[in-house]
Amino acid sequence: MTGLEEQAALLKFIGSSLKKKTECLVIGGSAMMFYGIKNTTKDIDMVFSSEKERKDAALALENAGFYKKYFKDKDIFLLERNGMKIDMFLKKIFKFFLSNSMMERKKEVHEFGNLTAMIASPEDIVLLKCATDREGDRIDAKNIIEKSDINWGIILEEIKWQNRNSGKALSMFLYDFLLDVKSLKTDIPDKIMKELRAINKEEIEKLRKS
Repeated sequence: MTGLEEQAALLKFIGSSLKKKTECLVIGGSAMMFYGIKNTTKDIDMVFSSEKERKDAALALENAGFYKKYFKDKDIFLLERNGMKIDMFLKKIFKFFLSNSMMERKKEVHEFGNLTAMIASPEDIVLLKCATDREGDRIDAKNIIEKSDINWGIILEEIKWQNRNSGKALSMFLYDFLLDVKSLKTDIPDKIMKELRAINKEEIEKLRKS
């Protein structure tokens, strides 16, 4: 597990090793720590929009003794050293795309030398949590929802964008995920679940026609 100070030290090290200004979006438990919603995280999650910038950041860690391996046809770099784990994504977070809106919605920006870490909005953290099937992500989503003023309209608009641009009914994953989070006695408006069902109905009709 990695705490906020360790994470900051790692980001500072990467920034000091980079020769050019580099941007990344920090998501997941890593972002939650910046908001004070979580004390530690299993993985430091970073999303890059440039392959060269991701490779440069990964090389800095390799030179510091981190072991790198690829995952899912090189979509993700996994780096690890002494129990500290870093996931480096490129333009996609599993099934989801890194949209321009996610970058624009960042709530905080932290400068670590040449590394600019943009902290994902609470809405985008919740949305991206449904990309995996881990019980801990449901608990994380519950904590974010309870401790943040979530704008559900943002999540609905983003999932519709994701559906259109991925060609997949990703809203179905979100609906099932939020059902599980709701079962943890989390206050998710019934109106939002109803709107998600309507979005999914449209996606099912599209699949039938195709």
